[in-house]
Amino acid sequence: MASRLLKQVVGIDVAQKELVVSIGKMDEQAVITVYANKIFPNNEKDLQTWKYG
Repeated sequence: MASRLLKQVVGIDVAQKELVVSIGKMDEQAVITVYANKIFPNNEKDLQTWKYG
């Protein structure tokens, strides 16, 4: 039987050279899982590409 989901979180760490974005969840047994993580360069050119495709 699957555990019930208690919490979902999004974390964004902004540094001078990069943005680190993570998505995680916690179930009723307090098991924490980070299921998505991506690092973006923190400069105007790359952020415009990410924003507008």
